[in-house]
Amino acid sequence: MKIFGTLLAFLLLLQGAAAQEGKAGLPLWLEGSWQAETDSAVHETWEITVTGLLQGYGWRSEDGDTVVSERLQLEANGQQLKYMATVKGQNQGQAITFLGLAFSDSAFLVENPAHDFPQSISYTLLRDGSMVTSLGGAEKTCTSSLWIRLLQNIDIQSLNNNWKP
Repeated sequence: MKIFGTLLAFLLLLQGAAAQEGKAGLPLWLEGSWQAETDSAVHETWEITVTGLLQGYGWRSEDGDTVVSERLQLEANGQQLKYMATVKGQNQGQAITFLGLAFSDSAFLVENPAHDFPQSISYTLLRDGSMVTSLGGAEKTCTSSLWIRLLQNIDIQSLNNNWKP
């Protein structure tokens, strides 16, 4: 019986390690709700799903309504980071996939050279807890935004209910 208990504990430990490994490489600091510093109506909200992915929504607040404009997903498979963006009214409702070029504990960069714009997307967590996102294209055009973490998280299920690609 003692051997069975030890074996069970070991298997549970391995299962926990495998679950953590499934999240390895994901920027878990992204979880929560963010507001663009230059436009208080623009937001992103991210959560870790039961399957270990990061799921997010880009949305704006217009006249008291929540208007969801994009659905985002981040997944990590070993050393590969995959960022998928489905933008309302674009690409027949299909996600555009960007693959990770580089990531660290506080930043990641993904790219899709075949996409018109953006071709690269980066997120960087700053020391003060804010983040910067940058979108780049072939013409070396780049737009950057500073985001501030909101103290109150927005319910991602309500954003999902408002999502129509």
